[in-house]
Amino acid sequence: MGYSYIEFLKDLKMGREIHFSYKEENYYIGELNFWRFNDEASEIEGEDSNDLLCEDMDYHANFKCDIHDDPFECPDKVIIYDKQDNDYGLVIHDGGSSSISINFCPWCSTKL
Repeated sequence: MGYSYIEFLKDLKMGREIHFSYKEENYYIGELNFWRFNDEASEIEGEDSNDLLCEDMDYHANFKCDIHDDPFECPDKVIIYDKQDNDYGLVIHDGGSSSISINFCPWCSTKL
């Protein structure tokens, strides 16, 4: 029998650290933060949820265009990240500065 989501939440509320592997990297998550272990001798503490983005989401969320200063003018900019609200959005390329908020990665479906 597997480890259920309810059990996961219960363990987090009790203050337990949960170990999991994602794309061949090891992570530990606690109630308020998470850690990524590159190997047995090193530890990196994550500062925010960006540390767990998949490769595609990381690329698109952090994409900087060499031609366009305004991300809404760049046709290659498809994801916008608002650091203040910790919010991701799909850029709407209609000449304005609109985006549609997303809660899951469009590439790997991980909750953002």
